[in-house]
Amino acid sequence: MDENEQTLLVQLDEALELAFRKAVVLARRVCMGERIYAFILYTSPLLGYAAPCFNTEEALAQVIKENKSIDYWRWSPEEWKYNWQGQEFFESVNEILISIAQSQGYEAPKRQRRWDTFIQVLKRLDSEGVFADAQDRGSVLVNIMWGDQDAVAHLESARELNPMSSYLSFARCQLPILYSLKQEIEQSQSRSTEESMMRVCRCIEQVEADLRDYS
Repeated sequence: MDENEQTLLVQLDEALELAFRKAVVLARRVCMGERIYAFILYTSPLLGYAAPCFNTEEALAQVIKENKSIDYWRWSPEEWKYNWQGQEFFESVNEILISIAQSQGYEAPKRQRRWDTFIQVLKRLDSEGVFADAQDRGSVLVNIMWGDQDAVAHLESARELNPMSSYLSFARCQLPILYSLKQEIEQSQSRSTEESMMRVCRCIEQVEADLRDYS
């Protein structure tokens, strides 16, 4: 990693922490009296931008009066009432991400450095109790997600970022998606699906073991 890339990653870390901290303050004010159940750093599979999303049990209840698929609506940030709330705080974050992408490109090894920064910032904020008090943290999910609904990636990050109770609440809803994905891959005749099948099967094994051991 050259000096310019290192400088940009440090700038990303500092800007993202400040932006998300401000977004959480906004969430508390906008949702006063409501129960926030998720704070999401919303991005793309290539980590080309970042945006804050959050949702409340009360906002979810309003939606599911007309839509029975509660698991879909609970864990689809792009559909939430409070998606992209506080995006104005992320202008410098996204400017830095553009500069990093121009410097690093979008290949997986270098993209991992952006991912690691995202994870580090969320963990640091969490350690300070930014997302919830200790007694309530188990009912709040903190995660990194994107619109393509990559269940494996979202479960892996949820497991790393959360107490087991909030992770398991999310994992229970994602497990049927993993089973469906496995079935789709099994029905495919392409050799290129072998790696995808291994990835999905490993995730299923992990989730099943977690649900068995910690539920």
